[in-house]
Amino acid sequence: MAFQTEPAPFALEPLIEGARYALAQIAPQTIGDGALDVVGPFRCYVAEPAAFARGATKEAVTAEGWRALLLQGERPVALIDVTLSGQPGAEPAVAVRGPDAATAFYKVLEAAQDIASEGDFEVRFLTMPSLFLTALWLAGPASYFLPTRAGADGRPPPRRMTRGQFIALTQARLNRMAPRAGRAEILGLDAADSASNAPGRSLAER
Repeated sequence: MAFQTEPAPFALEPLIEGARYALAQIAPQTIGDGALDVVGPFRCYVAEPAAFARGATKEAVTAEGWRALLLQGERPVALIDVTLSGQPGAEPAVAVRGPDAATAFYKVLEAAQDIASEGDFEVRFLTMPSLFLTALWLAGPASYFLPTRAGADGRPPPRRMTRGQFIALTQARLNRMAPRAGRAEILGLDAADSASNAPGRSLAER
């Protein structure tokens, strides 16, 4: 798998070995001694739902971290989520997720390959934590989105959405979530919600 991505400002090798160690502790049956290959990392963005739903898709997003997929042979074994603190010399915060999350991400990347070959796209990952909405984002002159989660239950099959279709999905999620919580919280106006979207929050929570 080869995709156009924004270069990451950190070395991958220490993270790969750290992920191998973590998997050996939490799921030793999932990983052997073979080499681990990296797909990505992909730049991760957090979107403010109300602004995104209004169509301000560039202004509504903030770059937050990176996500990389680890393969052993052709088998997805882990996701690595990396967040930088912004402090000079500080170590990045790293979260490792196992084969289930890795396999789901691998499937959406497979679906994205044909789309990515159609034009000049940068592959990104987009999250809206308050809406339980995440997507692979193929950013280009005509952007496409492949939702990886659209609700608290399960993951949808990979499906290409245009920018307009994904905006409509965002609005539908806003409408669905609004009765369950204060409107200000869902729109990203609550102080606690703003804090939860701060750069230090692990991408693994999404």
